[in-house]
Amino acid sequence: MIASQFKRRMLLCVLAAVLVWIPVRAGAVSPGQFVENFYVWYLSGLGSPSRDFMKPHTPLDRYVTTALLRKLRYAEAHSGPTGPDADYFMQAQNLDEAFQTRHVPGWRARITATALRSWNNTATVNVFFKGVHFDHALQVHIVRVSGEWRIDSVNALGR
Repeated sequence: MIASQFKRRMLLCVLAAVLVWIPVRAGAVSPGQFVENFYVWYLSGLGSPSRDFMKPHTPLDRYVTTALLRKLRYAEAHSGPTGPDADYFMQAQNLDEAFQTRHVPGWRARITATALRSWNNTATVNVFFKGVHFDHALQVHIVRVSGEWRIDSVNALGR
């Protein structure tokens, strides 16, 4: 009798744990969705004079690893008077010309992100930007930090 009560309690504990775990995992953002969300946010604010990502405690802190932030802030501090030569997250220059489509309805649909590899706490995601006058592709490496995805590096993809 004691053994059956023990089994019943163990079964209830396991069931409760599964019921708690499933909604938490169901709400988790996939690597591809995280990267796509980042670029929608990032491109929405390009050209805004009030957005200074190199200052501490900006929204960028939620998307990027501490190591990458440190690298970007170091590059900013040691660059010329006009700042770095290219936008790190787009791996491109002259973004204002290339990404004017952010002012066109439906521009978000022109961003697609596909996870190539996802293993434990790391993932590699290809992100593609398509427009009338541009076609741009990046490879983004992300890592999970305290349960949340963070961008660790961005590289241009040759096409």
